[in-house]
Amino acid sequence: MHTLDQLIAFAAVYEKGSYSAAARKLSRDRATVREHVLSFEDNLGYALFEIEGRKAIPTHRARQLYPKVRILIQQNEQLILFGQAFFNDEPVSLTILHDTSVPRDMLHAVEQQALQHFPQLQLSWLNRNRHDTLRALIDGEAGLGIALKMTQVQPEKELDFTHLGTMPIVPYVSPKSPYTQFSQVRFSELITEPQYILEDQLSTRPELGVSSQLRVVSHFDTAVSLLGATGWTALPKHIAQPYIAQDKLVELSVDAATQPHTLELNLFYRQGMSQSSTCTALINWIKQEAQRHLS
Repeated sequence: MHTLDQLIAFAAVYEKGSYSAAARKLSRDRATVREHVLSFEDNLGYALFEIEGRKAIPTHRARQLYPKVRILIQQNEQLILFGQAFFNDEPVSLTILHDTSVPRDMLHAVEQQALQHFPQLQLSWLNRNRHDTLRALIDGEAGLGIALKMTQVQPEKELDFTHLGTMPIVPYVSPKSPYTQFSQVRFSELITEPQYILEDQLSTRPELGVSSQLRVVSHFDTAVSLLGATGWTALPKHIAQPYIAQDKLVELSVDAATQPHTLELNLFYRQGMSQSSTCTALINWIKQEAQRHLS
């Protein structure tokens, strides 16, 4: 049977290339490190290093063994952090709910920060509309939520919130649409055309539904796929860019006199969440990334 000390000593010698360098890395005596490696070799029944002067050269078997040993050491480190989080009353898992319009680069940046600073934290990122997000936060089923702001409506009293920013939205049509030939358009000129609008946008900002022929959909993909020679949809530019690159959408030029519509995003969380250093860090990272990705 191997011990954790044996695995750590083997990995340190493998990575540093000598017993002396490994001992300095581990803040242990060279003799102790060598003893652990020798004991590990005895258990395995074969040598792990060939000694050339002061260098410890990994054998073929050691090179095959090292990746698995490194995984076990990392899992042990994560277990320690996981246990410390319980002791410090910090969350070990957290669900973050977000609207489909939140920039993916923004979420990615927050995820990378979390991986770097809280490797023991298990984060889940789930798409939810505003109503479901607020309800899940109140019921304790999620920790943080990024949702659309509803005009002149405050969230429930159990929640705190902070404004993250706005996303201008502009009209888009299919390349087949005759509107692609127009130099400029106004939203009011599209009033008789079918408008494909996301249900959450319509419920939070009903004024965005300007057409007399509303077609409510649940996702951007659906709106784009349903566009033909007729019909249009209004999207944030970062959402529309991939579709434009695939020749599925064309942006309409909006008359300067027409005030562009916007979507506003808020960050919601239960009262008291900011008492946790982990949650505070996540809140700050989300706010910082929002400044970079939103207006």
